[in-house]
Amino acid sequence: MKLYGILAITALATILITSCKTTEKNYRTAYERTMTAQDTTHLEFEQTIYGRYRRDMRVSESIVGGDTVATRIQRVFITPGDSVPNKLKTYNLIIGQFKQLFNANSMRQRLRDMGYTDAFVVQTAEPYYYVVAQDYDDQAQAVAALKRMQANPPFRLRDPLPFLLRPAR
Repeated sequence: MKLYGILAITALATILITSCKTTEKNYRTAYERTMTAQDTTHLEFEQTIYGRYRRDMRVSESIVGGDTVATRIQRVFITPGDSVPNKLKTYNLIIGQFKQLFNANSMRQRLRDMGYTDAFVVQTAEPYYYVVAQDYDDQAQAVAALKRMQANPPFRLRDPLPFLLRPAR
């Protein structure tokens, strides 16, 4: 009788151990679940106030020197406090975008330390902060600066940076 009990337990243990194998099917199912969750998270973020304001940003394309250049248009204003210009120029070279003012100010300071002495921070209504490396009234100069920044950024930039921003009037 004891022998039958031991054999039964051994058989059950063998079945349990072999049934817990990880297979490619299990990995694929977990991967697909994760990707679905990430897509949902992205949609949830886009439905927030930040996503709404970024969706409201208009894009204007113009031809400068034979190149088509996209300029984003959004209502922004200069963040108070700091030695910044009194008035925004027409074209602003954006090199950073943040939800927190502290992070934007930190990047602005790093830019100033690297020689971009005119760097400043602008914000939108929600607020969302953009770090301006340089600003221009002339579109050709702004496009040339954008190309230089794309070719040789001062630090690693994520898409869609850098870009030109024109304040909505």
